[in-house]
Amino acid sequence: MLLALAWVGFRVAASGPTLDEIGLRPSAIVNDYWVLSVAVLLAVAAALLAAHYHTLHPPFANTRPERHAGEYLVWALAQQFILQDFFLTRLLRLMPTTSAAVLTAAGLFASAHIPNPLLVAATMVWVVISCTLFLLYRDLLTLGIAHALLGLSLAFTLPAPLHHQMRVGLGYVRWQPEQVQPSQNGASVQNGMPILGTQSVR
Repeated sequence: MLLALAWVGFRVAASGPTLDEIGLRPSAIVNDYWVLSVAVLLAVAAALLAAHYHTLHPPFANTRPERHAGEYLVWALAQQFILQDFFLTRLLRLMPTTSAAVLTAAGLFASAHIPNPLLVAATMVWVVISCTLFLLYRDLLTLGIAHALLGLSLAFTLPAPLHHQMRVGLGYVRWQPEQVQPSQNGASVQNGMPILGTQSVR
């Protein structure tokens, strides 16, 4: 994966784009601050609903939530870079219309999440939205952060059986539910980690 990302970065850099064209202009966030605001509101709303319905949980039992969030933020930024600066820019030259380029990019990225139906649908919607916003504002950083917030919201708030811990490919097919047991203080524990917002049934 790192080699693929390095190759994409080399190809993008070889075309000689400016920072504005790549979407790394710091001042761009002034124009699309509302995008990040909406993402934060959606993430908070999802967390509150998940806490109410006792589905708020760490995404992986063997990874600290804050570490997973940091790693996912980096991965989200990398995905937005690959999507916007490599695929979209090239599809805009190949396709007859902007809409066709955006929809093709959405189809390509959604197919990379097969056979996970939740991620396929979520990716299709997000790619259409993020490509449209990128063409309007050229702000890669905001889109990467929003991507991370929304993706983490799915991982932390929806029950794992719905998304198989955000796995795709064979990982999705081979996924098995992790054992959940009550701890001594009454909170549910998943492989030794507490599941937030849940209580054991007595």
